Amino acid sequence: MKKSPIDYKEIQRFIIESRENGKTDQEIYNELAPKYYDKKTLALLIRGTVTKERKEKYKTLNNVLLSLIGLLILFQIIWIISFFYVTYYKSWPLISIFVIPLFSIFLFYQVYRYNVVIYKPMGIFAILLILSSSNFAVNSNWLGTIVSLLLGGGITFLSFYLSNKLIPGYKPRKLKRDANGEYILD
Repeated sequence: MKKSPIDYKEIQRFIIESRENGKTDQEIYNELAPKYYDKKTLALLIRGTVTKERKEKYKTLNNVLLSLIGLLILFQIIWIISFFYVTYYKSWPLISIFVIPLFSIFLFYQVYRYNVVIYKPMGIFAILLILSSSNFAVNSNWLGTIVSLLLGGGITFLSFYLSNKLIPGYKPRKLKRDANGEYILD
């Protein structure tokens, strides 16, 4: 049988359909492993795909997280407009202030898709947001400080919490193997 490179969308769709048909993760892996080169990526895709039951169970919290990220994007756009109005003649800050909201929009899209692998890095990004709120405090902008602390704290808590609840025990560096070197997905 000829092996092929991994097509992420096709495999993701196959995993979801197979789970709906009652197959276990190990059965899915055993069916796909002979077809693809990279077995570790295959095991990570299977292990990293959220089950339908967990999506339904944590849908409300995920929507709250999406709302917080949406508010963050809104405040970043307001900040860009006010910053652009004040410093329209400088070019290097303009480049950086457009990258941060684009990154937030990327995170929003990944949370919307339930890509749980991105949740922990997003929590770290939110911690950086909390740390940046000290800049507002120095400038005596207490409203900006409070908003940054609340948004950053909420995003940090929910991203780490949901990461552990949507895919419990997900540890990409500690995948179990059997004696033949095949991955064990329990």
